[in-house]
Parts: sequence; structure tokens; C-alpha cells
Amino acid sequence: YNHPGGMHPQHQIDFVKLQVSSKQQPYYDAYRQLISYADAAFNHTTHALADFAVPGYYIDPVLHQKNSAGLQSDAFDAYACALAYWISDGQFKYANQSIRFLKAWADLNTKYSDYDGSLVMAYSGTAMVMAGELLLNYDGWDHIDKEKYLQWVQNVYLKASNEIRLRKNNWGDWVEKHRRHLCIGQSIPPSQWPNDIKDLKGDYIAELLRVLKEKKDSIGYAVKLSSASVVTTATTTTDIPSHIADWYVFPDQIKIANVNIEQIEQVIQTLFVDDESIIKIKDKTKTIDEQLKADNNLPAFDDNIRCERLHGLWLLVCCHYQRDRRCGVIGPMIVDEIEKYVREVDLIDKVHWLKISHVGGHKFAGNVIVYPSGTWYGRVLTCHVPVLIDAYISSSEDLKSKLKPLYRGHLDTTW
Repeated sequence: YNHPGGMHPQHQIDFVKLQVSSKQQPYYDAYRQLISYADAAFNHTTHALADFAVPGYYIDPVLHQKNSAGLQSDAFDAYACALAYWISDGQFKYANQSIRFLKAWADLNTKYSDYDGSLVMAYSGTAMVMAGELLLNYDGWDHIDKEKYLQWVQNVYLKASNEIRLRKNNWGDWVEKHRRHLCIGQSIPPSQWPNDIKDLKGDYIAELLRVLKEKKDSIGYAVKLSSASVVTTATTTTDIPSHIADWYVFPDQIKIANVNIEQIEQVIQTLFVDDESIIKIKDKTKTIDEQLKADNNLPAFDDNIRCERLHGLWLLVCCHYQRDRRCGVIGPMIVDEIEKYVREVDLIDKVHWLKISHVGGHKFAGNVIVYPSGTWYGRVLTCHVPVLIDAYISSSEDLKSKLKPLYRGHLDTTW
């Protein structure tokens, strides 16, 4: 296509220039603000890094903010100057100033790294691309410098963007492969979950992780583990809350109540190794949907352990504040909206929810997992709750299609 023509096509630029020339508002004031930004850029140094390394915010907030701000500042200045060049009737100084920032990154930056490198490059580098597109036909841009910039866009910026867009791995908002999701329900508020749930008091989760690791080969498939904040069903006043839990198993849709820490190994053996559940994960002849519809027997355990089927739609919402503050804020808001909407539309017996711990891999809160389908969604806001619930209660493919921009991945149901 013709350049400029990406974010700002020529007819749009011409229209704004006409408004500015006649001092029409709000265009004229906006233009003056743009010029002030562009003029300020002449006094700014560049911040290009050979390796654009951005650690996770909750791992190293100082370095995360420093390196992110460097790219954001350069991208802002490059874009402001490129746009000022066009709106100011071609003042070359602005085009040349924009190119100074583009050249700095093209000359030095060859890669991104660390937990958030690809993410920040993808969203902050966009303004660098917009600036370059505005100036692509500018005669004052040295041919060799322009080619180096285009190579940078191809080899660094687009690579980072595709890594996020294609969900290349678990850091790219993908879902690690797993066949079962085990949620351990205890009377512990999400605000009291430590950064890593294995450090929860009482050693319950630590013991569970030990057994899962020990029996990994015998199980033969990945099990996703989360904590869940619930009112437990301890049977006696002598039960130690941190040594007992209710297990919620998905996609089996079963609840195993009153499991003592000393019974963990027995339950893991029966449920995951011996495959005695509503769903036989190791049975390759029937799909999960077929098995859920069948009248399969519940697994049998000691008398004090009670097992029951879970019915309806289950929404698991990440509310893990100490692991990710974004989830700790938006998660409870989503849960409140779920409860509110469910009561409004009288679905209290058909829709259920759990507040769960960090499930890994996501970069955008809020995060909701839908069972029994096993679909994971990210970047969920309270406004999405009605569509999310209606889509799965009504099995509407049309409504589900509206949720595609939020899709993160899926429980592994392939055989």
C-alpha cells in the first residue's frame, strides 16, 4: 500500500493539516501539544539495548520499569517527531530527529529476553513501527540506515509480536499441556496465599507435590495443581484445617471431600495411577464428553472421605494477589460479577465458581477457566462475564466466537 497509509493514511493527514492551518479546535491545540513533544525530543538521549531484557515485574520491578521505560520513551519520541514532520508541512528537522531514535535501535538492538521481553517489545515497539511507516518514503533517510531499520522490524519486533500472537510457549499466554486439573480447597483466603502455594502452612500442598512428582511416571500425564479458597467440610473439631482439604477434580467434575494429609498418597494412587474415576484418562476408546455422559461409578476411598459429582458450569478464577497483583485485584471483581449475574438470571443451581491460585503462563489478568470444557480465557473483565456464562450455558457457538480474543488455550483432550 501507499505510505503513509498504516495508522494514518494520507487523506487523514491532509484533513488534519487543513484544520490546523485554519486554527480549528481541538486540532490546533492538539498540534501545538504535538510540536512541544517533538521539540522536547531533541534534548532526549536514546535508550537502545543490545539485549532488550525485561524481567517480570514481580521478579525485579526496578529493572522491569527501567528497561520498559527506555523503549517506551524512544518509541514515543520517534512517533511524535514523525507525525510532527507531516503535520508541520514537512519540517525536515522532525523527520531527522525521529530517524535518530529508529537508527539507535536498529544499530544496536538484536534481541529481547527474560520473562517480559517479548511482551514489552510487542506493545511498546509498535510506535517505532508507526514512526518508520510514516517516514518510509522520506528522501532524507539514508538507504543503508533504512534497510537496517527494516531488518530490525523483521528480526526483533515482528518476532516478538508473533511470539505473543501465536502463543508460542507458556510465557506467551499459552497453557501448559495437562489432562487433569486438581484444585485443593481449604479455608484459606486468597490474600493469605504465599507467592508459591507449596509454602502454604501445614505442608499439605508440599506433600501433594511430593507424591505427584514421585508417581509422575506411573500417572503418565500432566496434572495441573491449584489452591482453592473454600469452606471445607472437616468432620470433627480435632481436624487441623491445614492438614485437611476438599479436592475438586476437573474435567471429571467430582469433589472428594475430607482428605487428610496422611491420605494423599492413597487418593493419588486410586485417582490418577489406577485411573478409577468418572473419566478414565487412560481409556483411549471414549472421549471425555462421552465418559461424562455415561453413568460411571465414583471412585471409592476410606469411609471418612466423601465423593460426589459436580454438576453444571464451573468457572475457576485466578485471585492470587501475592503472585500477581493484577489477578489479586481483578479476580475478586470477576467473582463478584459472576455471583451477581447468576442471581439476576436465576442460574444459581447451574453455575458455580472457585477462587484459585496462579495457574501459570498468563500475562493478562483476569484469568478464567471454564469446566467441563476445559477452556482457558485471559484478559477477562467484568463486562465479559454475562457473555461467558451465556455462551456455555446455552452452548452457543456464536457467543463463544465473541470470546475468541480472550482465548488462551485448552485442557488437553486429544488421544
